Amino acid sequence: MLFPSPEGDGAELAHVTLESALPTKQDLIRQAACACALDGSVPAVYTAPDGARLVVDTRLGKVWVDGVEIQGLSSDSQPYKFLVLMAKSATPVSHDEIVNAISPGRQNQDEDVARGKRRVVRAN
Repeated sequence: MLFPSPEGDGAELAHVTLESALPTKQDLIRQAACACALDGSVPAVYTAPDGARLVVDTRLGKVWVDGVEIQGLSSDSQPYKFLVLMAKSATPVSHDEIVNAISPGRQNQDEDVARGKRRVVRAN
């Protein structure tokens, strides 16, 4: 229910005080979810801050870019792990951090490159 004043009707229902007369849909959903203590139960895209371009919900294993869900990513895949890493970082992520997070079993990148090169040379 929307009430025109901050006092509401005195009911013991969850309430949200709107910051403007025309809130964004995202802002209204986010505030309502928080007021009802559902922010940990709804998909993260509904509680993400305004302007969030990449949203990763690690609880559900889902990813949204600009509000559009990216279908077909499994939570154990390298692309998903890469997106989780990007979403968690507020600063640029180094190549080494990416390799360690996505492929922790890789011991020597130079050897991997050399092995790949040998395979290509042999194939020709």
